[in-house]
Amino acid sequence: IQGAKEVLELNEKNRKLAEFNQELQENMAAIQDRLTKCPITNLYNETFFWDYLNVTLGKTSTAALLLIRIDDMVELKIKYGMEASYEMLKNLAYLLNNIKTDTQQIFKLNDPIIACCISDVTKAEAVQIAENIRKSVSESELFIKKITVSIGVLQFQEISDRIQVSSEFID
Repeated sequence: IQGAKEVLELNEKNRKLAEFNQELQENMAAIQDRLTKCPITNLYNETFFWDYLNVTLGKTSTAALLLIRIDDMVELKIKYGMEASYEMLKNLAYLLNNIKTDTQQIFKLNDPIIACCISDVTKAEAVQIAENIRKSVSESELFIKKITVSIGVLQFQEISDRIQVSSEFID
C-alpha cells in the first residue's frame, strides 16, 4: 500500500509538472509573439524583418522586396484620427494576408511601411504582384474611404550587385 501511495503521489507531481511545463511553453510563445510582431497589424515587426532579410539574402538572389505605403497617410490621420489610421493599417495587413501566396512573407516596418518579401520571383513577376496589390487596395471596401498605395519593387539581385560593386571600391 505504501508503494502504491508513492506511485500515485509521483504521478500527481508528474501531471502537475507537465501542466506547468505546458503553461511555460504557452507563455514563452506569447512573449515571442510580442517581441516579433506588431501589436497593431499582427505582422512580423521590423526587427524580425531585418533578421529574415539577412538570412534570405544569403540564400537567394531570385527574391524580391515590395515596400508598400498608404498614400496620404498623414492627411488621413489628421482627418480621421490615429485610431482610424491604425484601423487602415490593420485592414491593409488583412487584405495582404488574404491575397498573398506561400512564397510571400509580410512585415510591418516603422514609418508605417509594410514590406513583402517574395521568394523565387523575377523582377517582372514582382512588378505584376505589386500591381495586383495596388489594384486590390484601390478596389477594396475595407477602408474608411477609398485609398491608394505606393509600392517600391526591388529584386535581391540588385542589392547583391550593388554590394559587390561597393566592395570593389573598398579594395
